[in-house]
This record gives sequence, C-alpha cells and structure tokens, in this order.
Amino acid sequence: MSTALPPLVMPDAEESVDLEQSSFSMSHRKPTYPVTIMMPYVDGIRGPVVASMLYYAKHLDIGFELVGNTLIAQARNELANRFLKSNAEWSFWLDSDVFIPYGNADPFLHYTRITVGQRFAENNTLLHLMSHDKPLVGGVYAGRFRGAPLTIQADLEPRTPHDQRISQAIREGKPAGGLQPMNWIAAGLMLVHRTVFETIRESFPFESPYKGAYYPFFIQTDKVGEDVYFCQQAKACGFQPYLDTDVRAGHIGLSFFLPEDSSPIVPLRGVSPQAPPPE
Repeated sequence: MSTALPPLVMPDAEESVDLEQSSFSMSHRKPTYPVTIMMPYVDGIRGPVVASMLYYAKHLDIGFELVGNTLIAQARNELANRFLKSNAEWSFWLDSDVFIPYGNADPFLHYTRITVGQRFAENNTLLHLMSHDKPLVGGVYAGRFRGAPLTIQADLEPRTPHDQRISQAIREGKPAGGLQPMNWIAAGLMLVHRTVFETIRESFPFESPYKGAYYPFFIQTDKVGEDVYFCQQAKACGFQPYLDTDVRAGHIGLSFFLPEDSSPIVPLRGVSPQAPPPE
C-alpha cells in the first residue's frame, strides 16, 4: 500500500479557513490594535495567505498595505514610507507566499501537511511576536524548494555551534530556545515598531534629487539582501533583532515547504543533531 500523500490543491481564499473557528480569545483584545500588515507581492497573493489575513481582519482592529512590484526592495520602501504616514504603532511584514499559523492549528496542519513540530501550528503568529514587546522580531520559514536552508541568520550565516543547534532543532520540530538574538531577521516574516524606522531616518539623513522619493530603509547590495541591510541599520541605531524560534511558517512554492524540508547550508561540525540548544 502506498503511503504517499495526495497532491496538495491550493485553495481559494473562501475555502481556506472557517473563520468562525478560532482559539484566539476575544477577552485579550485591546480597544484599538494599532497594527498594519505590510505585504509586498510580485505575482499575486496565495490563497491560504489571503485566508489568514481575513482571519486577522475579522478578529483584530488591523490595517493592510499591499504593494505589487517586481523590485522587492522598492516595494518594501514604499510600504515603510506609507506606514510612517499612518497612525499605526506596529508594522507586521509578511510576504505574499508565507503562510503563518494564526491560532487555529487545523488549517495550517491540513494545507502544509507538516509532520514534525505540529505543536507550533497552534501559535497565533502576530500575537506571539507582539507578546515579546521587542521593537524588531521575526519568525522562521524555509526556502521555496526542498533542501533549501532556513531563511534565518542562524542557518545561512551561523556564528557559532549554538546557531547550528538552533537551526537543527527547528528542522527536527523541537523547541529551539524561544527568543534568540540574531544579526538579522528575514523581512518575509517580521514585526517592527515604528520607532525603528523613525530612528533610522533621523540617524541617517537621506537627500534625494528626485521629488517624492521614498526613504531607502531597504537596499539590495552585491553583498547583502535588503532585509539584512535594514537590520544592520537598525542595529547601528541600537535595536537588536530577535528571532522567535517558536514562530514557524510555511513557504509556498509548487507546494508548501516547511522548516523540516530544509538542509543546513553550512555542514554541522561538532554539533549533535540530538542536542537541544540551551534556553
């Protein structure tokens, strides 16, 4: 008997989630929830992602900013500058192909077919990130093909065996030490307080010869990606990037790709895959 899973059919937004089902308690809701979801996109927004956004729209006072542009750094800069013109306090950055857990594990388990770390599917990503009260914090997701590394600094640019232990624990669906300081976090899943943008803009004045040009918070260079550049600027202003290793999302390519589908980009040296990272 074959044990292969049936092919995954990408759902329409209205078929993705029963919005009446939720493990989120409304008793924790603030009178005003000053958060704006910032979403750049290139070729549309995936159905499950739309469904998760509809859930947040239904249960929270939340805003949305969407920008379509093939130049991702340019889209992020437009979004950041729009955000600063608003009254929102927090910007929640989410790429259009990153499917996050939002408090009801069933849809996440169903669509991603996750086999390890199912407990993390119960998290409400936005509320989990906000609970830390850190101005710059992000979550975990893998690349868009099987065997790609995790899109986190600990896997792409490990500093120590501790970073490698974090990555391996995530890959195996195990606890990985909770909140961890990093050199940078990926902009495809991160929460940023407005003071980070305001401080960067004040600390690094930018004069453009073009009228109405956006402040360049995100710059793609030959050496670093636009999100790494942003985190470098934030660190220079005194903001430590943190990775919430309990926030684990699916990345949608031809199918869902999860942390368990990733492979380390740097071979493990002197690191036992079974040894959990220290808390």
